[in-house]
Amino acid sequence: MLGDQETIAAISTAKGIGALSIVRISGSQTPEILKKSFVSGATTTVWESHRAHYGFWCDPQSKNKLDEVLMLYFSPGKGFTGEEAAEIICHGGIEVTSQVLSAVLSAGARLARPGEFTYRAVMNNKMDLAQAESVLEIIQARTPQAAALALKNIQGALSEKLSAFEKEIIFLLANLEASIDFTTEDIQPVKYSEMMKRLIPVIENVENLLKTYLPSRVTKFGLRTVLAGKPNGGKSSLLNALLGASRSIVDENPGTTRDTIEAEANLAGQFFCFVDTAGLRSATTKVEGHGVVRAYDEIKSADIIVYVVDGAQGLSNQDVEEIKKLEINRTLICFNKSDLNSNAIGALSLFGLENYNAIVSSAIAAQGIESLVNALLKLAQERSFGGEVDGAISTQRQKEGLEKTLLSLNEAKTSLAKDLSPDLISFSLREALSAIENTLGKNVSEDVMDRVFKEFCIGK
Repeated sequence: MLGDQETIAAISTAKGIGALSIVRISGSQTPEILKKSFVSGATTTVWESHRAHYGFWCDPQSKNKLDEVLMLYFSPGKGFTGEEAAEIICHGGIEVTSQVLSAVLSAGARLARPGEFTYRAVMNNKMDLAQAESVLEIIQARTPQAAALALKNIQGALSEKLSAFEKEIIFLLANLEASIDFTTEDIQPVKYSEMMKRLIPVIENVENLLKTYLPSRVTKFGLRTVLAGKPNGGKSSLLNALLGASRSIVDENPGTTRDTIEAEANLAGQFFCFVDTAGLRSATTKVEGHGVVRAYDEIKSADIIVYVVDGAQGLSNQDVEEIKKLEINRTLICFNKSDLNSNAIGALSLFGLENYNAIVSSAIAAQGIESLVNALLKLAQERSFGGEVDGAISTQRQKEGLEKTLLSLNEAKTSLAKDLSPDLISFSLREALSAIENTLGKNVSEDVMDRVFKEFCIGK
C-alpha cells in the first residue's frame, strides 16, 4: 500500500438489503468523479465540506440517473482519511448500490483494498496505529464494554499513555547523551540517582498497562469456558440449559460427545464461548480417543473450566484426580443431577477440595442454572476490568511492543544500578524508545502494517 496515491472507492456498509448504503470515495480525483456523476440543482460544482448535498448519481458515460442520493463532501485534511473525500448515501438495495459503485469506478476510482481507508488515515497522520486497531475492534465489538473500550482508544486514551512513555524516555536519553557528548566540557554529568527516580515510575506504568491485556481480551472475546468431566455427567445438558436451546446431543449412553462443540452466549452482558467436550475416560474407539485428547487440550487453554460431576454418583477417584490437576482460580465444580442427591457437594472436604468453587444443579429439572450463571459471572468479573478504564492494550502486537519496552527499560535500570557506562544505558533506552514508537506506528515496516490491516473489511 505504501506510496499508493490512487483515488479509491468501496461500499462501506454491510452487504444485503437495507434502507441505506454508503459508497465511500477518497483521493485527489474525488472532485472530478463528483463532477462526472453527481447531478444536483446547484449551479456550482464547488461543494462545502461536511454538508449533505442532495441530487442524483448518474452513469458517467450515458448520464442516466442511477439513484437519488445524498452526497457528503470532505475537503482535504477534514475527513476520515485526511484526503479529499466523499460519501454517497444511496438506497440500500444490492443492485442499486452496486450500480453506484460501478459508476464511481468508471469515473476514475479503483476498488479499495481491505482496510485501505483506515490505512490512509494512519499514513496521513489522522490517527496512529493503536487507534487504527481500535477502529476494527469497535466494528467487531459484541458487548457494550468492548465497544466502550474501543471507542476510548479511538479517541486516543491508549495513545496518550504510550506517548507519555515516549516523552519520558526521550527526556532521559537527552539528558544522558548530553553528558556523554560534552564530557570534555565543564558540564556536570547526569546523576544516575536522579535518572533512576524518573525511570522507576515509567517501568511501573508500563507494567500496569501490560496488566490490562488479559482484561481487554476478556472484554473483546469473552471467556472460553470448557465443560469437562467424565462421560454421562450431564455436560451436554448443562450446555443446552445455559444456551436455552438444544445445541448439544443428549443421550443416556456415555460417550455421545466425540468432539468439541462450541456455542456463544451473552449472559447479563458478559460474553462467553462455551465448549462441550468428550468425557474423560479411556476411549473405546479411535474417534472417541481423538475427542478425549481435544478435551484435554481445551482444558489447558480455557479461561474457565466447569468440571461436571454426576451428582447422583458423587465424586469418584478419577474425578478427584482430574480436579486436583486444575487451577483453583479458574475452576468451578458443578454437581449436576442434584435432584437425585442433594448432599453431593458435602464430600469436597473429604477429598481436600474444599477450596474449589462449587455449585449444585440439575439441567434436566432446570434447577441451579441461575446459580451456575451467577458463579460464572463472578469468575468473569475477577478477570475483567473493575470499572471504566482510560486506555488499555487490546492486541497481541501492542502487548509484544510493551513487553519489549519493559525488557529494555529494566536493562537500563540494571545498568544504572551497577553504575555502568552511559553508552550501555543509552543503548537500552534507545531500544525501549524504538519499541514504543513501533507500538504507536512510527517507522514501522510494511509487513507490520499488513499484519494490522489484513483483518479489516473492504470499505473501512
